[in-house]
Amino acid sequence: MLPNSAFDALYERRVTGWWHGVPVEVRFVVKSGLSRGRFQIAYAGSKPDEAVAAGLRGNQNDGWEATVDPAEIEDVTVDETVYPLTEAR
Repeated sequence: MLPNSAFDALYERRVTGWWHGVPVEVRFVVKSGLSRGRFQIAYAGSKPDEAVAAGLRGNQNDGWEATVDPAEIEDVTVDETVYPLTEAR
């Protein structure tokens, strides 16, 4: 196990794009099973009817999600944020 002093920053990477005409965020890449290599995506908009019409599954409480082929995501944007850690850890 590494000590906290070994780390200089926290990194956050957010991958967004469009799927079937609606904004989505890539949650993760499926690592095993029949869906291995596919993306788990979540609706990033604010209109439930839009999510349902696009083919996402879910509800207003838990969100709208789908497992899709990476090639189906259009206009992919990757935003990375670096949060430097302070010396007093």
